[in-house]
Amino acid sequence: FRGIIREQATLLINDAIYGKVSIGSIQGSILTSLKVYDVSVTLNADTLVKADKIDLRFNPLQLLFKKIKVTKVELINAEIKLLQDSNHVWNIEKLAKPTPEDTTTSEFPFVIDISNLNLVNTHFVRKSYENINNNTKIEYFNAEIVNISNLNLFANAIADNHPEVYMIVLL
Repeated sequence: FRGIIREQATLLINDAIYGKVSIGSIQGSILTSLKVYDVSVTLNADTLVKADKIDLRFNPLQLLFKKIKVTKVELINAEIKLLQDSNHVWNIEKLAKPTPEDTTTSEFPFVIDISNLNLVNTHFVRKSYENINNNTKIEYFNAEIVNISNLNLFANAIADNHPEVYMIVLL
């Protein structure tokens, strides 16, 4: 059963993007928890995201109160690479296929509440085109070339369209 869910999820995601998502295996109850192993997102020959494990836990009953309640998001041993090309377009911008323009005026009715957003042993890279081949050690923060190894981050996040409240709390 989980193999079918993995195949269907992979097909749906891959149809919606120009890149390719690969999922090794899935465990969990689907309704309250989901563990995804050996996940990668590639675009052409570049790997944008790779993780040994993504652990998601959620509370579906909160949907009755117009709240998407995620009680845990944990990425373990992840690599995230944001790279800019010669046209100054980021690789992540090229990932999604265009969708038809939404002309409706409806608003997103849900509050998104994420408790326990955890990055465990994450390697994060962000390089502008001018710095794409720059591998020297940076002694100060420079948004044009970010290379963070062994990142461990614990946070909570809330997004509420009414009254436009967006908050991330780092723990």
